[in-house]
Amino acid sequence: MQDFIDQAIKNGVTVSDMGPCQFCGGDYQKGIFDCMDNYNNGLVLIDFNNPKNHLSRPEPLKRGNITTKDLTNSTTVDECIELIKKWADEVYNAWRLSHPLVIQIADGFINKILNKKTYDRN
Repeated sequence: MQDFIDQAIKNGVTVSDMGPCQFCGGDYQKGIFDCMDNYNNGLVLIDFNNPKNHLSRPEPLKRGNITTKDLTNSTTVDECIELIKKWADEVYNAWRLSHPLVIQIADGFINKILNKKTYDRN
């Protein structure tokens, strides 16, 4: 099974082992490595039987009508771009039941960043 280091290498990303996490901005000493340790330790505390604590995928065949295979039907770059935008809209809408949870998570990160910036100014 691939870990985050393998995935980063595959995507040409150099992971940092010093300073804050390069992905979430978390205030760590050993970059993504501390961040991942913290993440994995947190997983132990989560009750995954509670649906509020995880994202469930939309059911198969309810994830939008456009698939990546439909891209082969496009004949121009502009047509392909439009099809990708429509596909993205369908995927976004298929996950709409999870939007409140994602907003809550994103707000937590945004507030943490804004509070840190405010704190750093004082």
